[in-house]
Amino acid sequence: MKIITYKEYEYEYVYDELTEKFYDDLEELFEFYSKNEMELPKYVYGCQPIDFEGVDIVSSIYDELEENHFEDAWDCVDKRGLHEIQDELDKWAKEQGIRSWDVDSSIKIIIPNEEDN
Repeated sequence: MKIITYKEYEYEYVYDELTEKFYDDLEELFEFYSKNEMELPKYVYGCQPIDFEGVDIVSSIYDELEENHFEDAWDCVDKRGLHEIQDELDKWAKEQGIRSWDVDSSIKIIIPNEEDN
């Protein structure tokens, strides 16, 4: 377990297990606790980014054929060009700029006093 200050933290997003919520930053966390007249937690968890990287087109086509079509349908598919299609799909997915966040319970961030932040 890594215990750090918010200033040492690499990202802005944090997760609070008491409210079971993600916060964009500590300011948002402070606002929530203040508004709801709650005592701040001693720490929150860090988060890890999950970037949208698209889908594995070969697996998707294979799964579709296995689940919904005749036996050995995959063997009938012309597999030429699948690599190029995958490259284009990966490029498109990256261009979308979609990023989500997941809890990283290996990082605890000590909450400073609101005045110290």
